Amino acid sequence: MNTRRDVGRPSECSTRSDPKASYDSGGSWEQCWFLDSTGLAAWLETWLAGTGWFEEDACDRDDVVLPQPWGRAAGRLAADA
Repeated sequence: MNTRRDVGRPSECSTRSDPKASYDSGGSWEQCWFLDSTGLAAWLETWLAGTGWFEEDACDRDDVVLPQPWGRAAGRLAADA
């Protein structure tokens, strides 16, 4: 079962260059956040093209870019507490 959820926060979407982050439960709070894309436009292009990591056939392709842990998550979470 895929528990990853796309989330958006106004503070992370204030410019076109803000990354798109996703939440995947199953670890400590800081370790559950991942960067899906460098920005919303890039993520939408991947989604519309059907080439994202979340597509059913992603494991069959060599060009799939997997989400990376979001290193700023702990700091952002602490700042919002």
